Amino acid sequence: MSLWLCLRFPLLPLQCQTLDETQPVAVLEQQRVVCANDCASSLGVRARMATASVRALAQDLPLQLLARNRNSEQHCLQQLCCWAYGITPRLYTWQEDCLQLEIGSCLTLHRGLNTLLSGIQRALQARGYRVEAGLAPTPKAAWLLSFHDDGSDTQQPEAWQERIGALPLALLHTFPKAVAALERAGLRRFADIFTLPEAALTRRCGKDFVHCLRQVTGREADLEPDYQPPQQFSDQYWFGYEVKTTAELLPAIEQLLQSLCGFLRQTQLQSSRIDWQLLAVD
Repeated sequence: MSLWLCLRFPLLPLQCQTLDETQPVAVLEQQRVVCANDCASSLGVRARMATASVRALAQDLPLQLLARNRNSEQHCLQQLCCWAYGITPRLYTWQEDCLQLEIGSCLTLHRGLNTLLSGIQRALQARGYRVEAGLAPTPKAAWLLSFHDDGSDTQQPEAWQERIGALPLALLHTFPKAVAALERAGLRRFADIFTLPEAALTRRCGKDFVHCLRQVTGREADLEPDYQPPQQFSDQYWFGYEVKTTAELLPAIEQLLQSLCGFLRQTQLQSSRIDWQLLAVD
């Protein structure tokens, strides 16, 4: 059975530039906040907040405002794909901040679902990324469940459609007019429309909306081209503290080598050289 894991990185615009939590940091686009670190969020900084409001909240505290860098975000996603290719060859990037991994076909290789998910969580923590995960039989359902508190629940995976039903239709941000029309009719959650006749939904919301809904529920195939790995592997490890001895480098070296081995195994390539970079963060 097909099983998809969506890894959504809600702070990617921030974490692709800095992992600093010692001072308030926010990423801006068109003078509005895209996202902020925990330090800034504790001051009340929120998404879509104006720059002047952020400065007012920070008052005399040191505040770092970064311009959004979409190229850096895509570079990080490609680097994450390089790592994830060691888990499964069936994956692709989705939206601007997600990876979609088909893991149903490789559970035996990774000694079961729980072991695989635990390993993924540890690997992403070591890279410093905050991630929200969703688990479902279809990619779009997995993406939606990444917004649910129990989106990657392994105890009752068969209840995925029920969990999606509790989510707001507003998550389908690529269909603003259709969602607005449904909300005016009092239909605000997926559960409100799952039982409606498709013909009625098509008249109200259009074919593309119904096509998307059919892909969510698995009644229509959701085909995306798989990620094509590069010839050169690249990965990173975030320490989060000052490294004072060479012994403290060993966990990072071990994990990065494991990622490299997984990549080489999937690509059936070999390596005759490894370059290491140690970067100091001021």
